[in-house]
Amino acid sequence: MEDGETRHRRPPWAERSGMREGEKSMQRIEIFGTGCVKCRRMLKNVELAVRELGIDADIQKIEDLDVMIERGVMLTPSLYIDGKPKVVGHVPCVEDIKQILLGAK
Repeated sequence: MEDGETRHRRPPWAERSGMREGEKSMQRIEIFGTGCVKCRRMLKNVELAVRELGIDADIQKIEDLDVMIERGVMLTPSLYIDGKPKVVGHVPCVEDIKQILLGAK
């Protein structure tokens, strides 16, 4: 390696998952909620944002209270992207969700 060059290492999970160099992984989107109107609206907005962006995403709706407690979810609805909380306690509009998914927020 020459001076000034940075060597990028692939994360170990990339090899296990079969990802090739340069491929972007599918986003894991989790919506935590009990099934109330706000939680259903969050799911609908997330699905619409994913469709409009044309991205690959694994969307999961989690209603199990034991799972929510285990993950530390205190307010619903909550939106987690790749295991990290992004929205807690309110329903963002589709445009805000798009910005979150694109990594701008």
